Amino acid sequence: MLKIFVVENEPFIRKGIITYINRKSEEFQVVGEAGDGEIAYPEIIKTEPDILITDIMMPYMNGLELGELLQEKLPDLKLIIISGYSEFDYARRAIRIGVVDYLLKPIFEEDLFASIYKAQTEILEDRKYKSMTEELKWARKRKEELQNGLLSLGQVDIKTWNKNSIEIFLKKGLKKEAKEFTDKYIESAGEDNMESVLFRQYVVIDIQLAAISFLSELKDDTGLGSLVKDTQEFSSHIKSREETREYIRQMLERCIEIRDSLAGNQHGWMIEKAKGYIQNHFYKDISLNSVADYVGISPNHFSRIFSQETGTTFIDYLTQVRMVHAEEMLRCTNQKISEICEKIGYRDSNYFYTLFKKRYGCTPSAYRKKRN
Repeated sequence: MLKIFVVENEPFIRKGIITYINRKSEEFQVVGEAGDGEIAYPEIIKTEPDILITDIMMPYMNGLELGELLQEKLPDLKLIIISGYSEFDYARRAIRIGVVDYLLKPIFEEDLFASIYKAQTEILEDRKYKSMTEELKWARKRKEELQNGLLSLGQVDIKTWNKNSIEIFLKKGLKKEAKEFTDKYIESAGEDNMESVLFRQYVVIDIQLAAISFLSELKDDTGLGSLVKDTQEFSSHIKSREETREYIRQMLERCIEIRDSLAGNQHGWMIEKAKGYIQNHFYKDISLNSVADYVGISPNHFSRIFSQETGTTFIDYLTQVRMVHAEEMLRCTNQKISEICEKIGYRDSNYFYTLFKKRYGCTPSAYRKKRN
């Protein structure tokens, strides 16, 4: 169950949020509430919530100041910002410094839980990553202990044993070759050495760490999590030399299956990285060249891949992102259209008018009038 703290200076809104959350009492628990950041701060430190829902504008300490103070004390705390229309730009700046989400008043239950579930997803991902990190630390420490033990006993000269072949095979080998490779690998390690339980432990952990490193490069979380978990349970795979051999073969085959399945979508991660960059920097003077540089490939290559993977050109996607933000600001703020134009990354108002009319069928002024 995740703990939530609510900070909002308007009692009616604060109580409404808490009422919504209490309807999901099996998933979330409200551990505190306050009408100002200054009052909330010591209570939040004491209750250590997972999620903080806070208004921006409050009398003594605003929501962003509160969030910044808490970053050092509770670095894992997820912030959801509440904003009135007049602080819309303030809220957008908050997102750029790491706030999970913002909610515009009036707050509806559906929007509230969309933001809470978004924070929940990030929390669970963070916890999984931390757990994996701790297990990997254990595996590396255990490998070092085993290596020192083997060297002190003089059972095998590990320094002359070529272990790089695992990394090469994972990158270039075929699934059907895994059995033959495993047999040759164990032969190179020494069949007699494999009679030693200590040595079998070392071999398995060493291969597990190589496989984990390989899957990390592929950015495959599912297979990675399974392998990391296995590092704590390896003893069940080394009862005999043949069991160890079979486990190694299965592990190599699993990694190759993951590698080959991801190969069909090898550019997916790069496109998502580019889209994320555009979403976070659309208001700047970004270009195809700058985004290509960010993802690490040539502009021509990036342009071709982006079009193939998304079905639209880079400039059309950037324009789409900017128009969505422009439309949102026209609905939710009273800013001048020239100001909106600048804030979404355009210097030429006439160009902005042309693009907007092409997308929405009317000028920005007419759109605002119609919406109001």
